[in-house]
Amino acid sequence: MIKKPRIGWISAPLTAATGYGKVTKETCFRLADMGYEVINIGGRGGAIVWGEKFDAQTPKGNLVPVLPAWGHIGNPENIAYYISRYKIDVLITLCDAFAFNIGRPRTPWIAHFPIDAPLTRKWLTYLTQPDVLCAMSQYGQNQLSKYYPQEMIDYIPHGVDTFMFHPASPEEKTKLRDKWGIPQDAFLFIDLAANWGERKNLPQTMITFKRFLERHPDSNAYLYLFTLLRGDFPKGYDLLTFSEELGLEERIMAPVFNPELDSVDEPELAELYRISDVLLNPSLGEGFGLSLIEAMASGVPCIATNCSSMTELVGGHGWLVDTIPAEQFEFIPVWVPMLARYPIPDCNSLLECMSEAYTNPELRLKYGKESRKFALQYDWNRIMPLWDSLIMQVWEEHQKGVEKKEEVKE
Repeated sequence: MIKKPRIGWISAPLTAATGYGKVTKETCFRLADMGYEVINIGGRGGAIVWGEKFDAQTPKGNLVPVLPAWGHIGNPENIAYYISRYKIDVLITLCDAFAFNIGRPRTPWIAHFPIDAPLTRKWLTYLTQPDVLCAMSQYGQNQLSKYYPQEMIDYIPHGVDTFMFHPASPEEKTKLRDKWGIPQDAFLFIDLAANWGERKNLPQTMITFKRFLERHPDSNAYLYLFTLLRGDFPKGYDLLTFSEELGLEERIMAPVFNPELDSVDEPELAELYRISDVLLNPSLGEGFGLSLIEAMASGVPCIATNCSSMTELVGGHGWLVDTIPAEQFEFIPVWVPMLARYPIPDCNSLLECMSEAYTNPELRLKYGKESRKFALQYDWNRIMPLWDSLIMQVWEEHQKGVEKKEEVKE
């Protein structure tokens, strides 16, 4: 039996209800159940509380130690200590490239990171240390291919639990709408997005939704924003006050709890998708787009911006929003240190997509069925063999390199 390397997975802690946290949990648990020893080194940012270390148990009873780290994904001293202390063989980071601050570890390093805009010269300066640059979208893979040899590049998309995220029967949808307080005759748009910075275009979505209601006054449409409405400057928007300013108090719905402090469990999140008619995601760019693939697995068609990974996920079985020509305007957000340039979704195009989704139930039904079929290829059971293959390849190549060095010494 071939020995499997011990994995150090550096990202958000697997308890985090964020995209990184969810992918970390799914991947670490599944790797552990495949026979790997896996350690989740979870970046905390500001402070570490003594005694934060704990063991998480997979569905099959295997344990994944979760260790705290100082900084986004841990500083070099943290990582060097953990490599030595836990005899880690292969490091995998899941984070933005600008958080690659762990130096040059002595173990092979697979960097799994989002690329949501054309790579810039400054972006490339963050990619000098990893052994493997692993994109999570075909768009990202194509961007890397412009600058790096193929042997340095890999592509593994995020996955989805297609058993948990599945379409609802008419009877189930009725019961779930009662549970969540959604009118049975409502046409429900849903947008799952963090109220953090400008990337998700939440205010623009709300303005466009108001225009949709003006165009379709008898639609009984609602917009469910699964986010924190009471954002604080400069982190996020005060969307609650903005909805009042727009006169949408009765048509904007949101969680009654704080989703940042007390987010719903996955089964409840899956219910929210199943009671929806269309998912909106007119963001500036996505490294992958978990909400898109979760909605599609639930049989819910999507409206998303025609850029980055969203094009490959939604194109052909959903609606793609046009972007404003680059010669007219590009957005270079200050909170993205790579000086990346993002296209701007055209709100007129978004409105047309929303209107067609509402007025064409046959097309909506067709897209819902095709979306479910498309999402099946992203089931975690299909994704995990890709991780198994890449990890073993990197580990075996590293072992060969070590053996060659030993031969030279002799």
